[in-house]
Amino acid sequence: MWPKSPDAALTADRTYLRDYAGWVSSIHGVEARALVAAIRQSDDRNLRKALSTRLMQSRMSALLSVGFLYVAIRERFGSSLLQARLRADTSSARMALREASLASGAGFWRFLRLPQPAELREASVDPAAVNEYVDSGEQRLANLTRIGQIARQDMLLSTLDAGRHNRIIVASPRSVGLIKTGQESELHGLSNTAFYLVDLSGGELQDEGDLVAVASPTTPAVIEEIAEEIVFIDAEAAATAALVSLVAEAGLLKSGDNGPALGDFL
Repeated sequence: MWPKSPDAALTADRTYLRDYAGWVSSIHGVEARALVAAIRQSDDRNLRKALSTRLMQSRMSALLSVGFLYVAIRERFGSSLLQARLRADTSSARMALREASLASGAGFWRFLRLPQPAELREASVDPAAVNEYVDSGEQRLANLTRIGQIARQDMLLSTLDAGRHNRIIVASPRSVGLIKTGQESELHGLSNTAFYLVDLSGGELQDEGDLVAVASPTTPAVIEEIAEEIVFIDAEAAATAALVSLVAEAGLLKSGDNGPALGDFL
């Protein structure tokens, strides 16, 4: 049974934020490092393809996780932060990521519907905590741009269609070219690379433009870069949860800007 007491709900929110700021947000990064190590050590080309595909899925999972966190923070007013997270779906997480990519002009506090620093000062919050809140908010706002860039790279921002995540896997760039254009690609040097073909049309292909290829590379430098991006996303999620924890500890989790709703940035 869900706790009906406001105090119990606040305790649940604080626990969720504390855990998310700790070990929970490290899961994708730890997995990514394990996958990179396995890819580099394997002599089996098919195994490298499979592991690389899983690495790409891990990056998308990390992105969606931080998107879910954004939704939970923004939509906490109707119930509680934890309940908002449990009710969030993939479409709302992707919309939050899209809004994050546009939030630099609106400001971080407005994007996440958090109290302005002045509100914490008026509530006599410890000045050191307020300074931490300001510094973290500025860094989170700066990092939203990179989160948006990575999300765009994984095509999470290209459409709000709930069926956008549908995908199939083909063997090589040559097969991707054959499916999309009717002609085989000449990119023989990438023949050891697995590819996703992403359906942007919600299941009904109108033309070849509805298919977008996403590489799952096995080149050491590239997979290391992907792993670093996943670690960055995890660290950003942890820092965001820690920032909101400051608000929760100050007893101001229900304060802040109650608008805009998801979609107002679009």
